[in-house]
Amino acid sequence: NHYEKNAGSLGDCGLDWPSGTILTLDGEPSIQRIIPKGVQGAQPRFCVALDYFDLINERVFLRFESGVDEKKTESEFLLELNAKLPGQRFIRDLTLFVYMSDQWTSYAFDGVQGEGRVLRASMQAQWQDFKKEVIERAPTNPPIVFLSISFNTDLDKKTGYSQYNFGSPWLMRVEIKTRTKLQGYGEGMVEVSVGGYTIARHAKHGEIPDFKWYKKNFKKLYPYNRPMPTSETSDE
Repeated sequence: NHYEKNAGSLGDCGLDWPSGTILTLDGEPSIQRIIPKGVQGAQPRFCVALDYFDLINERVFLRFESGVDEKKTESEFLLELNAKLPGQRFIRDLTLFVYMSDQWTSYAFDGVQGEGRVLRASMQAQWQDFKKEVIERAPTNPPIVFLSISFNTDLDKKTGYSQYNFGSPWLMRVEIKTRTKLQGYGEGMVEVSVGGYTIARHAKHGEIPDFKWYKKNFKKLYPYNRPMPTSETSDE
């Protein structure tokens, strides 16, 4: 179901309609391709295609960071999207879900502004709580943070994108870090803070989930009682 080259979806890394093949051997032999267009639930999900695009090192967000513009507050993030993505805004909402003290807390951005591939999102209403409860605790008690990205349907008539279901959000585990830059030369080079924060896919569990953590915290959802693959678990 992978899109063929020059198909125009996600830089030729998108998904096509699911399909099947009927091979008729009696009577008049024929080979027929069946595409369930119009069948509810038969559409590939845009969030799956976008996640694949991100994981093959194309990166959806070239930048997702605050503190870029000195005139903006640290809670206002600049989002720069990959040039292979549509120039038409397709992101509707952004929400951070944080698991702390055996419960979930959500922190919603106040909407996404802008057009094209350079967007802005702020978290004015909940920023101080988020900074105190999540960011300031991170050095000693790293939080479990997921970014949920929901989509509008502005792409559903665009060539290469009309086959997608845009109803499911894209969810991935992320890290929030202080923005830094390298300063100095050679062995004396050090990382220094430049203000603001970055949000990016978690380096260790952004692709392969921490199944050991899921099993520990969500026993009813993950009642797996056999040893977990060591390459897919952590000692956190």
